[in-house]
Parts: sequence; C-alpha cells; structure tokens
Amino acid sequence: MSDKLQPMPQNGIQCNEAPSTNNFNAPIDTFVAHTEAVQNNYFLSGSSLPTDRPLQSFGAPPKMNTAFYNLFVITNEAVDSNSGFSIPKELALKDTDGDIVSALTLLGKSELAAIRSYPTIVATRNHSCGTTSSWHQASYGFLNNIAVRDRTIQFCFSKLNDIPQQVLIANASTFCIGKASAYNEFDRPHWSVKRLNIIEALKHTGITVTVLA
Repeated sequence: MSDKLQPMPQNGIQCNEAPSTNNFNAPIDTFVAHTEAVQNNYFLSGSSLPTDRPLQSFGAPPKMNTAFYNLFVITNEAVDSNSGFSIPKELALKDTDGDIVSALTLLGKSELAAIRSYPTIVATRNHSCGTTSSWHQASYGFLNNIAVRDRTIQFCFSKLNDIPQQVLIANASTFCIGKASAYNEFDRPHWSVKRLNIIEALKHTGITVTVLA
C-alpha cells in the first residue's frame, strides 16, 4: 500500500505504534498471556470497506495499545463457536468517533495492525432491553488475525478473561458505552472502537484483566 493512502490523523491515532498517553494516569499491571488460548472467528464488514484481501497473518499476540479498545456486540452465537458469526457491513465502526473512523476505514496493513493491537471485548446481545442476566458474561481478549472480504471483515479472537456484562452496563458512561434509560449498546449488534484505556477503567471497577506486554 502506498504511503499516500495511509491516514495521518492529527489526534494521536497512529497505525504503526501505540500512542504514549492513556485516559487514566494510574500504572498498568502487566501479565504475560498464554498463546494457546482458544481462537474464534468473527465476521463483520462495512459498506465503504475494501474487498477481497487475503487473511493477514500476524504471528505472535501483539503488544496492546491501551489507548483504545474494540467493542463487538453479536447476537446469540456462543463466543467460542468454531463456526464464527457475522454482523451486517453497515454496522462496522458504529458508535465510534469520526476521526477514529477516518483513520481506520482504509483497512490497509497498518490499519489492521492498529485494530489488532487494541484490547477487545466481545459481548452477546442483552437478554432484555437495557439489561441482562446476572450470569451473562462478555469476553475480553485480543485479535489474532483480520481479513477483509467482499462483504465481511473476518476476525480471529482469543479470550483471556470473562467480564460480567452487567458490570459493563452499570458503568457504561465510564467505558464510553452508549446508554439511555432503557437502552444501551449491548441491545444491538455492531463493532465500535472506543478511545479509552479499558484496562484501567475495569480496574477502577474492581476487575483485573490480562495485558499483553
């Protein structure tokens, strides 16, 4: 991909290296993740996205860029399903700041590497409008591989920790998750990228998750 096609945003979103600033000032506890975590496939796409690109093989798990995080909301498929799942292409990069969308929409090699470096939460849709069961778990982890297809983006995901989805709902504003009185982002499938250090945000709610270093 030529240099002129790579986005050069002025807000600190970089595709080749992690930004040096985070939303929280507290130090981050570092853990080493095991690479044998189970991999799962996620399929998403966008109407203006490139098509028919081969699967990018990234090798070892990435060092996490904790200035941002991916949030995926899927329907009722099991997160560990080998068959994967899909989200309509018009729901890619929804509920995402416009400058982040502009920086990532090209989905070239550097953009895919940036997306892969973000900590990732994969949640299934709420069991009831605006709320869910106390035992409902979202999955936290990282993206192994990403491939842009004709009508989809394929994501390979490794889970590191479970997070109670009710914790995410109760702290929606803290986690940059949209919420109204009887509705929140977990009520509809989509993929978004949030400008937030989710590791520190979770820690402030009493939840410690694994960080890839």
